[in-house]
Amino acid sequence: MKHEQETSSPGKGNHKRKTEPAVSVNRTVYTGYQKAKRCTRSGSTAKTVRTDGNPTFNFIKQTFLPKIGLNGLGNNGKFKITSEMDREFKKSLSIFMEYYNVHFMHSKTGNIAFDWLVEFEKLKDSLGQSDELELNIIKNELGIVALESKVQYNTGSCLYYIPVVPLYRFLKDKRFLSSRPAVMVLLSACSYLYRNAGVPMYTDYGSYMSYEYDILVNWCEESDEPDSCQSDHRELKIILSIGEWMQQKFHHQKNLDFLEERIAKVKPVDEFDRYCLSVGQQTLWLYEQYPKENIFRFAQDIPHNPYDGDDLTLMGQYISFIGTADGGIYDMLFDMVNTEFGENRGIQQPEIVQIFDGRPLTNHDFTFENAVFKLLEDVCVILNNY
Repeated sequence: MKHEQETSSPGKGNHKRKTEPAVSVNRTVYTGYQKAKRCTRSGSTAKTVRTDGNPTFNFIKQTFLPKIGLNGLGNNGKFKITSEMDREFKKSLSIFMEYYNVHFMHSKTGNIAFDWLVEFEKLKDSLGQSDELELNIIKNELGIVALESKVQYNTGSCLYYIPVVPLYRFLKDKRFLSSRPAVMVLLSACSYLYRNAGVPMYTDYGSYMSYEYDILVNWCEESDEPDSCQSDHRELKIILSIGEWMQQKFHHQKNLDFLEERIAKVKPVDEFDRYCLSVGQQTLWLYEQYPKENIFRFAQDIPHNPYDGDDLTLMGQYISFIGTADGGIYDMLFDMVNTEFGENRGIQQPEIVQIFDGRPLTNHDFTFENAVFKLLEDVCVILNNY
């Protein structure tokens, strides 16, 4: 039987483990986008998409409200609805109603545009309202009129920034030897988030955080007062060096191969051990159920129009490993990010799109997202409180 062997022992460290219990996620673990305001995710989770025909979503957000003209849609009826388009719409409506298990009497006034509007309103009334489901009438790539649903996973408008310097200290500080099994489980969790779930590292070339840290380095190097920036420059060098070392650790497949064995070695004696054990169990379930799923798998499509989409905060910008979550460098990093995101009109989130045009519908849901964002939160709590 293959067992894990440690290849190196922890080195000396100067960071003392905190003895107070970890605070809840209400502490500033990830930060809201509004300027000078810090918040945490709410406890609510996104609704789950099901395909069993039950009206899972008792809510809808109307985004298409046709302007009624004399003979069609649009201002003054310039967009004329043909009888073929009406047949396509009715077919799509029938599929949609069966999928969501809703029933109502159809409108037959003779004015096609008005009938569409009435049907749309009835769908809204049948399903209720929420910001998490959007319903549109579209033409697909084949030119067929169909209903389209978009359901979003609410990430809570928070920054999911995982600091790696605390984990580095756990691995290197001999005072953590008694909790070595728990620390190794925590390493496995971070390895899964990086290798499998695709959470970017701040030392990944081309990542958003890599760019932000480069800006900080340039500021220090080009400062008119180099003496005052020396300590910040030294801290940045250490943070980047640790990041490269931890990135190599995260790459190792053995972190996942030995995850179950590492979990079995954890004998909880304090809250730190118990938190790490819980994180390990969550990671094991995710690795077994979703070994190849990426946290960006359902990332909302962003318009290619240069004038529409650039003012959204992307998932790769608010989900990342970072160096530290305290100190002067973090304060500067937070100020930069907060200023940039505060100017944006919204955030990119996971989104499942269904088009009811007669082609097979997907059975996608947010089970993975519920689990992986919970893991992100819990890892953040540990690394921000010990």
